[in-house]
Amino acid sequence: MKTTLKFAVILFLLAIQHDLAAQVGDISKSELLGAMNSFDGLDLSAEEENKLRETNTKVVDNIFGIANSDADDKNRLEKLKSAKSINDKLFEDVLDAKKLKKYRKKVKKELRPFKRKAKFVKFLI
Repeated sequence: MKTTLKFAVILFLLAIQHDLAAQVGDISKSELLGAMNSFDGLDLSAEEENKLRETNTKVVDNIFGIANSDADDKNRLEKLKSAKSINDKLFEDVLDAKKLKKYRKKVKKELRPFKRKAKFVKFLI
């Protein structure tokens, strides 16, 4: 019984240490940007859309850079959390609070299928 428990714990720990970089291969930047750059129903000006596209590209590049880095999982997770707070500020600079709330809600729905493929997606917005 103790051997089975030890084996189960070891398997669990190995599952927890799933490599983020391995997940990146399942998703392309263009897929994520396509989901993040759909602005239908948000009533954004052309200038806001352009700024948001630029911000989305920066955010996705940053997240992919962290996920593909050679750092261990713990450091990557810390960097992803830090990047999320920086990304939040970037989005706040582009959109006012009301529009940002609508945009986040829409993008979270669009990104839901990608979260199943790679956990780092939750750090995008």
